[in-house]
Amino acid sequence: MRIVITGGHPSPALAVIDEINLNKQDWEVYFVGTKYPLTNDKAVSFEYKEITTRGIPFVELTTGKLDRTNKIKLFFSLFKVICGYLRSLIILYNLKPDLILSFGGYIAVPVVYAAKTLGIRVVTHEQTFEMGFANRLIAKVADLVLLSWTDTKKVRSEWKTVVTGLPLRKAVIEAKANEVEPEQPVLLVIGGSQGAHYINELVVDMLDSLLNKYKVVHQVGDSSVYGDFEALMLKKQKLETQKQNRYELYKHISTGKLGKYLALAKLVLSRAGANTMAELLYLEKKAVLIPLLESVNPEQLVNAKYYAGTKLGSYLKQEDANVNSLENELARVMKVSRNVQDSDRKIFRELKNAAGKIVYEIETLING
Repeated sequence: MRIVITGGHPSPALAVIDEINLNKQDWEVYFVGTKYPLTNDKAVSFEYKEITTRGIPFVELTTGKLDRTNKIKLFFSLFKVICGYLRSLIILYNLKPDLILSFGGYIAVPVVYAAKTLGIRVVTHEQTFEMGFANRLIAKVADLVLLSWTDTKKVRSEWKTVVTGLPLRKAVIEAKANEVEPEQPVLLVIGGSQGAHYINELVVDMLDSLLNKYKVVHQVGDSSVYGDFEALMLKKQKLETQKQNRYELYKHISTGKLGKYLALAKLVLSRAGANTMAELLYLEKKAVLIPLLESVNPEQLVNAKYYAGTKLGSYLKQEDANVNSLENELARVMKVSRNVQDSDRKIFRELKNAAGKIVYEIETLING
């Protein structure tokens, strides 16, 4: 079987790829994605690094994101989407896959519609509690819509849907079995696959204080636009030697190494993407989340509220997050005992089976 995987959410895609590599070694997998995720920034994407590390062929696609803020922007973004569609037709005609597996996002839209033009079957997976705009467009032509949550909103009755859960990366699942108690509490700072500029700026201002309490492991991201890694490296060099040794700074933490740090972490500071939230839930990690602004990504606030409702940790809205409020909230969450309900824990534990369920649904669809 030959499969093309695409989409804007690399973490669940990687989990499924690892599942295929483990249990379906005769399947051929290709990945269609973007090599450079940020405009005018030549820092390569998280998915490009992780996909190529696994030996999976990476096919680069440039397309547009439907910008509905005004008619002029919409016109130009539609033109880019059409170009992406035409390029996708060529890619898929040459690869001749049996199936497209989409993980949503604007990058997947032209690929999916090109697939339907060529008569190729499509499966799409939604990670969040509400179907995103791109995935709603994809679901209209998909043969199967996979959901992470039983109560996902904006799901139409005419779609064929199956709840699989949100697939977790193998390294994260293994982290649960390898949790250890470090000599000094570890604070893991992660901002998603590309880092989080706002969080990085806060860490610059509070790093010296944080290092009095924690060993800090920090994924900064690799954006040349903001220069966060360089700013924090300069900050690190100005610290006394003892504190320098307690601060590990990375542009990007590989999937394997991230599992190690998640096992070590007593506390996590992060954005509130669906995949990050699911990993924290599965590992039952204490965390303080700072969701993206609602105007940028409203689903992150929904994720953060759900996480806080499990009593594992809390969140601060970005407009409320400053050095003082964040430091106080980290200290508060660190002291509070975890109080996870058995019903929630059952849901969390089922997440480890999601990748296998997705592979099963793909095979069932293909075999008819």
